[in-house]
Amino acid sequence: MGELEDILNETGNARWPGLVGSLVHGLSILDLFGKDETSLGVGEIARRLSVHRSTASRLAATLSYCGYLQPDGEQGRYRLGAKLVMLGQLANIEIDLQRLGEPLLRTMASELGESVHLGVLDGREVVTTALADGWRTVRMHSTLGKHSPAHCSAMGKAILAGLSDENITELFKKCKLETPTPNTIRTLPMLKAELKKIRERGYATDNEELELGLKCIAAPVLDHSGKIVAAVSVSGPASRLEGNPKEKAVKSVVSTATELSKRLGSSARSGYDRWLN
Repeated sequence: MGELEDILNETGNARWPGLVGSLVHGLSILDLFGKDETSLGVGEIARRLSVHRSTASRLAATLSYCGYLQPDGEQGRYRLGAKLVMLGQLANIEIDLQRLGEPLLRTMASELGESVHLGVLDGREVVTTALADGWRTVRMHSTLGKHSPAHCSAMGKAILAGLSDENITELFKKCKLETPTPNTIRTLPMLKAELKKIRERGYATDNEELELGLKCIAAPVLDHSGKIVAAVSVSGPASRLEGNPKEKAVKSVVSTATELSKRLGSSARSGYDRWLN
């Protein structure tokens, strides 16, 4: 408890600016659990955190209400909650995506000579989580952590196509679609029609919708449960992603996304199987 006490004693000063002491205490309760301590009572929590019993009780009750703890038999006793399992799975997916995806991205970039990316959905945006640059002199340059509007990004649309029309309506109902170029999808009906086409052909395209002169092709990545969790894309000058080069790029993107899905434990044939009856 020494380090925690130091942090709490210094909350609000220059060393630990902006820390919320009650939140630190609450999260520290989770750290008390371990392989040999799967259930803890309020009294034990209070003693080990050096807080009053009533404080420990309120903190534990709050964590239980939010799903991070759950009651364990007698009153005032708790064990870890199901929400932590869900968060752990999400963290593992993020780690596995990058670890398993990066070698595949490098191979694809070497094969096509164009920049390739791995991205995940964050609300109405897609975020680049891994990338590999191609060997061509003129190519798209990107950065890790880059956010792009999902409705005009190939990666974003590849992931959105795994959602129902109802989910799409809910996601975009309170916002106006950005229109970076004249080719950008402008309305919700147009977006839904485009997602229907993506489900049918198995991959998504960005036809100079995010930036004039730039085209992208993307395919979905699935986890072990068959859920679309990411997308793989290739991006390059519009003139180089037409005709035979485009066909080659589509095959490479779909193949890479399929292989990454397999490595994540997916056995599904396509990211859009449930739409293709």
